Amino acid sequence: MGPEHRFGGKRATLRLMSVDGLNADDPGIALLAEAIRGASPSEVLLVHCGDLPGLGPGAERLILDVRERQRAIATCVDEQLGPVPLSGRARHGIVWPRAHLGKDFTRWSIARAVDGVGEGGAVWCTVRKSKGADSIADALRTMVGPVDVVERSKGYRLLRAERGADVDARVQARRDALEQRYAIQHSAIGDVTLASAPGVFSRRALDAGTEALLRQMAERVDTVPRHIVDLCCGIGPIAIAAARRFVEARVTAVDSNLIASALARHNTDESGVSDRVEVLTADGLPDRGERPPVDLALVNPPTHADADVLRVLLRGLWSWMAEGGRALFVVSRPGTLLGIVGELGAKVETVAAPKHTLVWARRS
Repeated sequence: MGPEHRFGGKRATLRLMSVDGLNADDPGIALLAEAIRGASPSEVLLVHCGDLPGLGPGAERLILDVRERQRAIATCVDEQLGPVPLSGRARHGIVWPRAHLGKDFTRWSIARAVDGVGEGGAVWCTVRKSKGADSIADALRTMVGPVDVVERSKGYRLLRAERGADVDARVQARRDALEQRYAIQHSAIGDVTLASAPGVFSRRALDAGTEALLRQMAERVDTVPRHIVDLCCGIGPIAIAAARRFVEARVTAVDSNLIASALARHNTDESGVSDRVEVLTADGLPDRGERPPVDLALVNPPTHADADVLRVLLRGLWSWMAEGGRALFVVSRPGTLLGIVGELGAKVETVAAPKHTLVWARRS
């Protein structure tokens, strides 16, 4: 069962898999837990995998999102675009593929596992045959060494690749996986090129929801805001477009994904707006402090977020909003969002867009 959060006198259970991909009841997780049963936690490296059932404190755990620190049993190490300070002494590197992040991020994770496992150790991975088990096995062979299918269960394969003495001969494949980058250009963000990478939302192209939000911003925002917030900023397209359009505005951009926020900082710098855009790596908005209240919030929220998670996120945003300030959201299914902004007492207007709904909410 996931961690519990309280608000409004009610209890909400949030599924861990919404953050780190882990569902403790999944047959693939059961295979991984059984594979290392009896191993000392100090011998285990969890690579973008939540704490495995039965594994006590002492393991290292590479995380992609700051929310994974909450109630973590293992010692968390933050993912980043460059080298990561792993101990390199683990005997078991555990990789749990996150299908929604793509196979390029699974390859990235395998490369990290090899970095963190000592000679003679092994990289373990479970994957459904229907979800690309063969291609992931090929990636293990290319980056680690020979692969064994240790067990099959309910459509899953438990794969094991031993880190042998010849692993240095495979270093280029691992480097290629970790250095994979994409370039995103789109008229909605102007004449800039955004750097992107595996592990972030819509890593290869500007998503349709962000495009619709930026078009709406350009059409409807006719007064210059003093302070703009881009909540769930990803690699920064909304924050950068807003800063370039409103050259006197200050922008605060926030994301909990460690790779995304690092890329957002890089992209704001390359776009020439880093002096007016502050990028925060955080689970929602922190205390506003000395920052001015927000006149305009631009939000493309995660589509997979539980309603309770979204409620907490938007309550934090509302505490930053100026009286009369407006928030523009883009969602594919507006029902949950409309219910939450209604609870906040906002004045609401909706605008239809292809495959999305734009929601304007004004703080009264």
